[in-house]
Amino acid sequence: MNDKLVPGNPPLVIHGSLESVQGGSRFDGAQSSLSGALPGTACVCDPDMCISGFAVGAKLKFSDLSLTSNAPQYVIDTGASVNNKGVSVFLQLNSLYFKIVTSNAVYQVSRFGQTI
Repeated sequence: MNDKLVPGNPPLVIHGSLESVQGGSRFDGAQSSLSGALPGTACVCDPDMCISGFAVGAKLKFSDLSLTSNAPQYVIDTGASVNNKGVSVFLQLNSLYFKIVTSNAVYQVSRFGQTI
């Protein structure tokens, strides 16, 4: 991590304050967040380009407030939140949702439970 960037491909821009913790970073998602820009041809931006599928991996810990929110709390969003082609991962009412929008279909699954 440097001044306002987390190195990577793409690098992530830090909005607000980010705390370095063992094995990662901590931020609240409301006053602080991370954002990055991918080309429109990236698989997670246009799932029609994912001819062999794709995988997303992350180790995340959520606050009780974000788990019980009535409104979606987005973890990843490349456009699917507004039904454009892309991928979204979000929390809502103690469930974790994965949504993929392609040019032909919308897929959404959720995982409900105390351990997310």
